[in-house]
Amino acid sequence: MNTIRFKFIKFVIVLAAIVSPPSAVRADGLSSLLGGSHVQPGWNNAAPPYPSAGMFPDYGPPCSSSTSYGPGGGGPYGGGGFADYGGVECGPSWYDFSVEGMYLDRRISGKSNIDLISDNPGNTAVVVLSASDADFEFEAGIRATLRYQLNATDSIEGVYVDGLDWESTVTVNDSDIGGDMNDLFSVFSQFGQVPIGGFEETDAAETASLTYRSNLESVEFNFRRGWISRNARIHGSWIGGLRYLRLNEQFSHAIHWVDVQTMGTTTTTSTNLFNYDINTRNDLLGFQGGAKVGWCLMPGLIAHSQIKAGVYGNRASQNSRLVNTVTTLVSTSSSVATTLDVPESAKDDVISFATDASAWMTWQLHPLVKIRCGYEVWFMQGLALGPDNFNTSPPAEFTPTPTTPARQVFLDDQGEVLYHGARLGLEVGW
Repeated sequence: MNTIRFKFIKFVIVLAAIVSPPSAVRADGLSSLLGGSHVQPGWNNAAPPYPSAGMFPDYGPPCSSSTSYGPGGGGPYGGGGFADYGGVECGPSWYDFSVEGMYLDRRISGKSNIDLISDNPGNTAVVVLSASDADFEFEAGIRATLRYQLNATDSIEGVYVDGLDWESTVTVNDSDIGGDMNDLFSVFSQFGQVPIGGFEETDAAETASLTYRSNLESVEFNFRRGWISRNARIHGSWIGGLRYLRLNEQFSHAIHWVDVQTMGTTTTTSTNLFNYDINTRNDLLGFQGGAKVGWCLMPGLIAHSQIKAGVYGNRASQNSRLVNTVTTLVSTSSSVATTLDVPESAKDDVISFATDASAWMTWQLHPLVKIRCGYEVWFMQGLALGPDNFNTSPPAEFTPTPTTPARQVFLDDQGEVLYHGARLGLEVGW
């Protein structure tokens, strides 16, 4: 578990310790300090499980089987048929905690379509492996939200999203493409053209592969101010807060070939393995704003929609490494030699943009429990992505020495990603 997860858990524990009111006196004092009042005078000398009925106007029964937010009422938060909890049956609670499973797809950026391997060299080359061949499936993650009601209109909340890890691996073999042997050529040699026949490390190969991994994590702390329509059927809020997003990616490309030579009674087997690993990291921190609208369809059933957007400072970086290893077996003796080991890195501070929109339904099973089900879309721009930072220029250490311009280390931080998918979970309020 990484540092940011520990920080979020610590935040939840500290927040709960601060805002948990053991008595009406403490609760009312804290609430007054924050600009509101939670506690009805003389309510059993203890903090109620819900804010007091006096906090909310009597708007009538459009989304309740009763008459108001007060005793016997439910307003847009549920049905009036539930039991009377401290004078407010289904009104906003002191706290809301929800846990939802997320099932998101990550779309491959169209910009990341780099051709890597061809079958046959030169004019007869046919591309058989590209970065776009990586195909991410829907992946499961988790979202946890903790909200604390400050007063009748204001609340604070923390949202944590993690567990979203995508991975895709694609492999091509020369024997599977036309049955030819050692017939795969690399983009480093412009598919066997510069130099003619390619490089020893990457061309005339038997097998080539790519592995693409991506991980997303999000933490946000928001202030929310709510409003409600006169007929109590429509309600909403605006949001402002601080958000941190972390996107890490790894793009690995491997090329493999085996050469067997026999001289008299001696057989020499050389196995070549070339690896190019690219690791990118994006740390986005900035402010966001947004709005939410809810519509009570019937007592206990509410439709919600929300959109948030923000501009972030992004500490973007890429760390790469090219390694070539040759294993030679002569009769019964073997040797291993690393003929190439080139580390590269680059970093920059850039401005990034991120937004997410969602729509969901809540169904109130009990005054304290709701089911949440919905769909959402995330979009992020101004990112360093793995395939975008693939450098197709050959290293000077390749054999034979390339005649192309020298390899320049760079950082491409203009990538963009799109996520979309469903979510399902439970919300508990008290």
